Amino acid sequence: MIIYLVRLLTTLPLIFGWKKIRSSLLVFFGLNFTSELISTILLIFKVHTSLKDTFHYNSILLITSIAVISFYSSLYKIPNQWFLLILSLYFLFFAGTTLYFFDSFYEFNTYAYSLLHAIVIVFTTIGFYKIFKSEALIFIEKSAFFWLNSAFLIYASGSIIITIFSKYLIERDPELQRFFWTYLFGTVNIVFYSLSAYAFTLKDDEHFPIFRRRKGKQLGN
Repeated sequence: MIIYLVRLLTTLPLIFGWKKIRSSLLVFFGLNFTSELISTILLIFKVHTSLKDTFHYNSILLITSIAVISFYSSLYKIPNQWFLLILSLYFLFFAGTTLYFFDSFYEFNTYAYSLLHAIVIVFTTIGFYKIFKSEALIFIEKSAFFWLNSAFLIYASGSIIITIFSKYLIERDPELQRFFWTYLFGTVNIVFYSLSAYAFTLKDDEHFPIFRRRKGKQLGN
């Protein structure tokens, strides 16, 4: 039941934000929704071949990693050379861990997923530091950025331990591994998609805009 709830909730950020969120966020949420949609279709038609694991997981991981790193790099105005350095190190880590720990590209790279979570934790921590240092936001409960940043922090912090030890658990205790991925990771995703959707219903922030700009004006509301 929790898996189906998560798959249903992946639609919420797109429903509330697809017309106004930045392209990088649209790619991130759009591909996550696509991933869950593909999984649902394969489940309905009882596809039990390796297609379920090989068709999209690592490809979507790499693209969504670029999207979320691009979003925060653009938001914080990180120089392009640093942005490219972060991406290069991430891809090198993905390639290295795939070759060393996994049998092929098609086996989901949970270590690279863990690194993405670590990067997101750093980015979101910087975001909260910037908020409280600059006192740019007076009413944080009304801030779209505050709630989106909170959503990403909860998502990354709640998932990183699962992804770090996922390969170990599946070799030692598949049932425990399945429990963590189904219930704990599912709960984290429910909170993440719910908070993200809520953020997209709020007014954009002048100093931390998460929405696209049109004709020099910010989108909000």
